[in-house]
Amino acid sequence: MRFLTVIIGILSVHCAFGEQCHKSDTDSTVDCMKVIHPKHGELLASVPIMPQQCLENITNLLKDVRQRIEGRRSSNPQCMKNLLNRLDDISNHYMAKIITVDRSVKQRFISAYTAVGNAMVGVRTCVWKPHSSCEKIQTCCSAVKSGLYADRTVTEEDISNFLIEFKTQFGKEYDSIINSIRDVQSDAISKTFC
Repeated sequence: MRFLTVIIGILSVHCAFGEQCHKSDTDSTVDCMKVIHPKHGELLASVPIMPQQCLENITNLLKDVRQRIEGRRSSNPQCMKNLLNRLDDISNHYMAKIITVDRSVKQRFISAYTAVGNAMVGVRTCVWKPHSSCEKIQTCCSAVKSGLYADRTVTEEDISNFLIEFKTQFGKEYDSIINSIRDVQSDAISKTFC
């Protein structure tokens, strides 16, 4: 009899909530972002992590190039010192450049940025609900989308413009910093430079 009661309890919970979604939080988040902004859903999902990824990639490349320079034997120690000084200069300024881009774009698009931030909180709430079905997550995401555009202070176009500008400006600054590091790396490898 107890067994039957347990089975009925499990079935009633299953019927009430649907089958638990087996997607990863990342996949569910991207799917939710696509509901909120079909055209730029993946880009919308990357906004919170883009600055951190840029900083990590730059830091790792700086470390690798520094190790390569320090491990290289050269007949010209002054040349190696100059390369390390160039690398130090990049190291001392790259974070400020990334932060400046981040702040600049967010300030110019403050209403869209604020709306995106609020949507992110809503998405996390949808995705991180324990034992939610994929359908319940999608319904929650649709509600976040409705709330995002309900007050009409931002439009889908405003958010698109913010996302494109954010990606473009980060991409330019990131590429510039990476290219500067690669120039030092190239000079360190070059037989004619040192």
